[in-house]
Amino acid sequence: MALIVRGVKKAYNHQPALCGVDLDLQSGIVALLGPNGSGKTTLLRILATILSPEQGEINWRGYHYSGKLRPIRRQLGYLPQDLQLPEHLTPIKLMNYLAQLKGGAEDSQIPNLLDELNLLPLAERPFGQLSPGQRRLVGVAQAFLGHPNLLLLDELTLGLDVREREAVFRLVRRHLEDRLVIFSTHIPSDVERLARVMIILKEGQVLYQGDVESFRTQVNGMVYELRTGIGEKTSIPGSSCVCRVKEDEHGSILRLVGQLPAGCPAFPVSATLEDAYLYMLKNDSAFKIHP
Repeated sequence: MALIVRGVKKAYNHQPALCGVDLDLQSGIVALLGPNGSGKTTLLRILATILSPEQGEINWRGYHYSGKLRPIRRQLGYLPQDLQLPEHLTPIKLMNYLAQLKGGAEDSQIPNLLDELNLLPLAERPFGQLSPGQRRLVGVAQAFLGHPNLLLLDELTLGLDVREREAVFRLVRRHLEDRLVIFSTHIPSDVERLARVMIILKEGQVLYQGDVESFRTQVNGMVYELRTGIGEKTSIPGSSCVCRVKEDEHGSILRLVGQLPAGCPAFPVSATLEDAYLYMLKNDSAFKIHP
């Protein structure tokens, strides 16, 4: 087992952020999904050795987080959610500086990483002249310096446009090898694009850990669309919840997940990961945590 987490707890001003988190993760790409305030950033900061848990144990490939941290940090790559980059510094200078802190990098690694993210033309431009998305891409690139075995990417696609997201997805897949990549997001479509395994956090607790497809199939046969006319008020039928509302010239189309009463005029549609995720946040007792 690559990463073992047992009973990890953390609180801020007596407000729980993580409530006894247990995880067993092997090599591959793992998505950490959850609403704002669910504990995703806190968990990644603990795994990145920036924060210490108040209780619990963490073991990474035989190294205990309660012991010496240097051997763990040598294997880490970390993308924080909030990037603080000096306005006068350039991407190439930052990458060279961070490579030295990590013990050096291959001569070709820095230009190759910048090239993969379409940043080479911007390598000598100060951060003050770059867009938020371009700055975010530099943050992604630096996490890969030194070929880390454990990559922790907090809000991986935050502020990125469609082309930038695609470049990041390609980078993660190409550099996967035998490493463990954990990325956090609140966008289910990002999970579908990258991960086979996911963890769902809610209020500091693990609601689900397992296969992405197995999670989605738990709402197969429970997803419907219901049309309502313009100005028509419709109560939510049965125990279902509304995942999405789409407006058109004829009225509204409600996307529902759950059990509908007999005779309801809704028609079934294929389930998505977003359907399953939103339904679980409202009905977590209906889901298998470890399928």
